[in-house]
Amino acid sequence: MPVPARFLLFLAWLVLSGCQMFDRGEGFDGSGTVSGGMATVKVRIHGIAKPRGTLNVGLYSSSETWLTTEYSHSKNGRVGKVGEVIEIVLEDVPSGAYAVSLFQDLDDTSSLSRNAFGIPTDPWGMSNDAVGTLGPASFEAAVVKIEPPETVLDVRLRTGLGILSDVPDLVEEAGEESGGD
Repeated sequence: MPVPARFLLFLAWLVLSGCQMFDRGEGFDGSGTVSGGMATVKVRIHGIAKPRGTLNVGLYSSSETWLTTEYSHSKNGRVGKVGEVIEIVLEDVPSGAYAVSLFQDLDDTSSLSRNAFGIPTDPWGMSNDAVGTLGPASFEAAVVKIEPPETVLDVRLRTGLGILSDVPDLVEEAGEESGGD
């Protein structure tokens, strides 16, 4: 049975106009980020137990590059005192979805040290306080939204597998810092 010309015209119109129906937002460039503005990302690192080494922060924009050296932004900072909260600032980050991974390089090898079983021996942390099961957390578990003008992320350092931690919750720390009720 032949398809009526009127239906084919309607179908062509629907396909062509459908491109306009799904607005992806102003400035969408197809890469997962939105070019609607640049943000400053402040990563506040809690739970520093050893006063040595370097903090290495990586900001990732996709699951394909997650936990590789192909981060979209990175920065290092020296560790000062035990118990202090160190803030590392990343500038000019396009708004969008990102995940943060960081570690305290205690022996200054520029990489996350591990034991014979692959368990990290350097303290580490991820955005959303993400922890994996028998391995690192997924990009999806750690993803956060970065928006201009500024996004502040609190990340706590963990040791080993990160399942059990002696570090108090960030909520408790924030309450103590502000003289919580």
